[in-house]
Amino acid sequence: MDERRASLDQAEQAFAAFRSANADKLPALYNATVQRLAGLIQQLEEKQMALGSADAALQDLRKRLASTNPLIGRIEESIVQVSAELASLRARYTDAHSEVQAAERKLARLEEERQHLLGAAKNIETVDLDRLWNLAAGVTQPGENGQALGSAPLLVSQLQRLQEAQARRVTLAKEVEQIKEVIATLQRDIAAFGPIDRQQQQLEREVGMARDNYDALAKRYEMARVTGALGVFEAPERVKVLEDPDSPARKITPGYIVYILAGIVAGIALGAGLAGMAEFLDTRLRKPGDFARIFGVPVIARIPRIEPSGERLPA
Repeated sequence: MDERRASLDQAEQAFAAFRSANADKLPALYNATVQRLAGLIQQLEEKQMALGSADAALQDLRKRLASTNPLIGRIEESIVQVSAELASLRARYTDAHSEVQAAERKLARLEEERQHLLGAAKNIETVDLDRLWNLAAGVTQPGENGQALGSAPLLVSQLQRLQEAQARRVTLAKEVEQIKEVIATLQRDIAAFGPIDRQQQQLEREVGMARDNYDALAKRYEMARVTGALGVFEAPERVKVLEDPDSPARKITPGYIVYILAGIVAGIALGAGLAGMAEFLDTRLRKPGDFARIFGVPVIARIPRIEPSGERLPA
């Protein structure tokens, strides 16, 4: 009893330790894990689509911001002014004149700066945004005539929208990365369900066998203690009647005549056998031929056996 109880306790402790170590990977959670994985995959697709839309919106805002940059506006105004001056100089001087060449160089430099700003507007970072905010704040100051420039409110609005678009894109990118990490973890858990399931079934079988053995032994011990003998209550379990006996409808043994005839035949055969054996084993000499065969000489005469008598012959 103590040995069986110790085996049962050991099996139950091993099973409990296994369940505690794999609480989040038990086969009972397999369906829930698969459903959660399917939901996360669908959510990942939605987030990736939203991230693509956020990227497109951010690129569009950057392009719009490039067209409303006050620096570009000022440079374009300078380009118009220098172009007018260059046309006036060409009307008075030739292209080889120093003032004409200086105006051409200034115009080329302004156009180069404008192209540089247009290209840089596509990759606006946080520092650039701060500069644009400061620039917008400076532009909103009253001019010489006491009125603010009309492009400042538009620039501020687009900067706000650009910051919101960037924040949304960063948030979506982080959510996509987090969902990918969770999906990878769930996929590893699902892949580990097979070995864990086999190990759990093995431990359950061991616990079941140990419990059955202990319960059977405990039952026998209790019944033996109550009745005083194991055979009293174990007889129905150890002796099983597969089928109740049936009374035959007719005799299945032969009749008396068959037994009589069989006895006669057996007696004759036995008598003949015994007679033949007695004759074969008899070594007595009864015939003259037996003597001639054994001694190798012919028998000339045979003296009859004379019984002695009590009378004497006369002298």
